[in-house]
Amino acid sequence: MGEWSAPIRRRSPALLTAAFLTLATVAYSLHLLIFLRSRGAAASWLPELAEAAVHWIAWLILVPAVLAVARAVPVSGRPSAIAIHLLSSATLSSVQVGVRSALDRTLIHGQRTLEALKDGYVAMFGRTFVAGLLTYWAFVVGREALLRYRDQKEAAAVRDRQLAEAQLRALQNQMQPHFLFNALNGISSLMHEDVEAANRMLLELSTLLRAFLDENGSSETTVEREEELLRNYVAVEQARLGPRLRFTTNVNPAVRHALVPRLILQPLVENSIRHGVSPRREGGSVHVVIHGEGGELRIAVCDDGRGLPERWSESGIGLRNCRSRLEQLYGSRHRFELRNEESGGVTARIGIPLRFARSRHD
Repeated sequence: MGEWSAPIRRRSPALLTAAFLTLATVAYSLHLLIFLRSRGAAASWLPELAEAAVHWIAWLILVPAVLAVARAVPVSGRPSAIAIHLLSSATLSSVQVGVRSALDRTLIHGQRTLEALKDGYVAMFGRTFVAGLLTYWAFVVGREALLRYRDQKEAAAVRDRQLAEAQLRALQNQMQPHFLFNALNGISSLMHEDVEAANRMLLELSTLLRAFLDENGSSETTVEREEELLRNYVAVEQARLGPRLRFTTNVNPAVRHALVPRLILQPLVENSIRHGVSPRREGGSVHVVIHGEGGELRIAVCDDGRGLPERWSESGIGLRNCRSRLEQLYGSRHRFELRNEESGGVTARIGIPLRFARSRHD
């Protein structure tokens, strides 16, 4: 999408101008036709269309000058700016009358004498000068409105991105103390039983903490990178829980470079481990499935634990933060649900738009 959007944005002013002038030509010719016939004059479509085309061709020649003045002197309500645009509008409208009358006399009526051109200018000035003033201001005000609309959209996008990044930092800050406390307790216990396992757990913990502390400004990462961070986290938990925690993933290779919110999987897997695996003496399994279907990236985190209690409410910080971040990043284009399975256990499901990183190395 990114490869196509930039050229479209670059061409959009020219395309909009061409579309506007085409529609204006048709509308103006219809106006002339209806006006003349209402006066009882014999009028046909083609001559009026030709006259309308001449009118807007004259403006097409002058549009760059109008936009140049608008760029140099923004309409800001200052008396000096208004005065400059009043002078510019009168000048360019007079020039437009001259161009239009010359084209009208020479191309449509075949009159190429100096006297005919002079008479045509005088006649055309009385008919179209005021309309030219209005046309000039329509271009200037329309440009200003489009610029303000674009600026508002960009400002809104910046606010949304800043909010998403703030939520990500909040998630990182919430996870680190709790997770670090449990991990350090696990390392302390292993030091007396299995020094090698404790050392492995410490290495995995350092890798994961570096990821938690990463401040690269991006709210999204690839599925491949997210799975890698998730395996670091699970390795720490497996060092703590041992064979009681059984973890598997099934990620479709076609979506490994799809974009997901950073650290979206860790809170879901942590929720399954804390509520589904840890309370059971025999432990349990956590399975993560990620694939694409119908333009949607689908994520499922399943466990075979005891399930959600009957009056369960989504009160955990991690789950609330996940839902909030999904809402912020994707709005109504996402799905998030947590429910008991008939066979036992809980499944968390996420559906977001299927989008890919621009580079395979992102």
